[in-house]
Amino acid sequence: MTTTEYFNRLLPYYRSCFDMDLPYDLCGTECLAHGHFYSHSEKYVLSREARLWESNNFEHVFFLERDALKESDLKEMDRLIREHVEPAMVRGGKSYPEPNHMYTYITFVFLCSSSPEKEVIKSLKKYHYTRNYLFSFRGFCQVRVVAADMETQEIYTNKAGAALRKLFRKSMDQKR
Repeated sequence: MTTTEYFNRLLPYYRSCFDMDLPYDLCGTECLAHGHFYSHSEKYVLSREARLWESNNFEHVFFLERDALKESDLKEMDRLIREHVEPAMVRGGKSYPEPNHMYTYITFVFLCSSSPEKEVIKSLKKYHYTRNYLFSFRGFCQVRVVAADMETQEIYTNKAGAALRKLFRKSMDQKR
C-alpha cells in the first residue's frame, strides 16, 4: 500500500469530525492536510444564563508524507510546535488560552513509504510535550505523534498517541 492510498483511507474518518484543509502549509512545511476539531460543552440550570460550567476542547491534526522518518523530521516537528502551533493555534498569541479552554491535542501523523531507523522509532516513542496553563485552570495542551510505516505495515506512536493506534491499525488492515 502507498502512503496516498493509506491517507485516502484515513481521510473519511477525519472528515466526519474535523474541518480539513488539503493541502496545508505549516510555516513552510508542506502538509498533506490539516484538520481542526472544536467541541463546546456546558451545563446550566433552568436558563443558559445560569451556567454551572462550560468547556471548550480542540484538536489540530497535521498529516505529513515522508520517504522514511528521520531524526531531523522530529526536531522540525518539535520546533514547529514550540514556535508556531502552540503559541498561535492554542493560545492565540496570548499568554494563556481562553478562560473555558479544557484541552488541545496537537497530533502529527507521519505517513512513511519505508521503515524508520530503530533510533528514530525510539525517539518518537519517547517524545513528550505537555503544557499546563495556570496550574491547569486554563486547561492543557498535549502532543500526540503517529508514524505509519507502509513497508512493514507498522504503526508507531508516542505514549500520548497510543489511543490513536487502534484507529490507524484498523485503517491499515482495512480491505478494499
